[in-house]
Amino acid sequence: MQELCLESNKLLLIRTFDRYLSPDETFRQFRTLTPTLVLIDMDDRALALDVAKAIHSTSPDTGIIALQANSSEHFDVSETGIVIAIPFDAEPFHLEHAVNEAVHLVKHSVHPNLVSFLPAKAGSGCSTVVVNTAIALSRSFHKNVLVLEADLRSGVISSALSCPRRGSIQQALASAHELDAFRWNRFISTHAGVDWLLSDRTLPAAPPDWSHYFGIMQFALPRYDCVLVDLPELVNPGTAEIVRSSSRIHVVNTQEMMTLTLANQRFAELASWGIPADRIGVLLNRLENKLPTRTDVERLLQQPVSAAFPNDYVGCQASISNGIPIAEETLLGIAYTQFAAQLIGTTPMLPRAKQKLISKWFQNLSTGYAR
Repeated sequence: MQELCLESNKLLLIRTFDRYLSPDETFRQFRTLTPTLVLIDMDDRALALDVAKAIHSTSPDTGIIALQANSSEHFDVSETGIVIAIPFDAEPFHLEHAVNEAVHLVKHSVHPNLVSFLPAKAGSGCSTVVVNTAIALSRSFHKNVLVLEADLRSGVISSALSCPRRGSIQQALASAHELDAFRWNRFISTHAGVDWLLSDRTLPAAPPDWSHYFGIMQFALPRYDCVLVDLPELVNPGTAEIVRSSSRIHVVNTQEMMTLTLANQRFAELASWGIPADRIGVLLNRLENKLPTRTDVERLLQQPVSAAFPNDYVGCQASISNGIPIAEETLLGIAYTQFAAQLIGTTPMLPRAKQKLISKWFQNLSTGYAR
């Protein structure tokens, strides 16, 4: 069993026992251990079942994988905690399948502080929305915020913010099964009051799978008030773990018809990963006073627009050039603050927009906010 765990390269062994524990020993051990998984040898069926029931009673969120001769046998999970059985002569892929099933049965949940963003089409400004929403959550609402840049190949947040990158999400994914506070602090970069797990734009030799993202989320979610994830437009088997666990997945669109066409494809892809429609939101970026209008977009997508951000090309370019967030007193900054408040279910105290009269007139013409 130990060799199988090591060969799988998925599990970190924290304790092994060479005998079946008594109920009292099980209670003492698992009251403090609370492991994600337990592998139990079913050689002595009666004793093994007693131990499994004691583990399940003490640590109900622990999944139990049984190793036995008859791997087709099913157990009452509610009584024994045994999720799945694999044969004594199992191969690593047998264990990987069992781990996947066990973890998702006992550990999978939707986290209210995890929100994902993906572009309907590359270039829709998804990263800009994530960056400025995260900073608004920290600046205006004093939230402890983490941003995961899950676009491993094309992530540009560090460049957009002129933020020196200490470590990378690639390093965190490689260490996902053995994360601790020391490693974590080496991987994250802190800028503008937000923690960033940034991409170094390299692709790992082997693509990260669901367990790598699961490990990062298990470590990070209890430590932050809000975790925002900047995803590429295509969900893969690894990042599917993120979207399944997100309380909300926002698809970022513009008014371009090609973007809106691809948005419907994104909705279908999310549905194929088991995401219900009520957890999918629509954001409209770079809104201008032109067709299609916000109402037209809602009709075309058959989804309400959760938030719209006015087009401020000059302000965005200045923000990127200077490595600073959008100013909070601008119309675009106010829109980000309003959206941040929406994410955490509160009402913002908004600053008065500061603009020169001629600037404000042109802004109103371009964004459709003129009365």
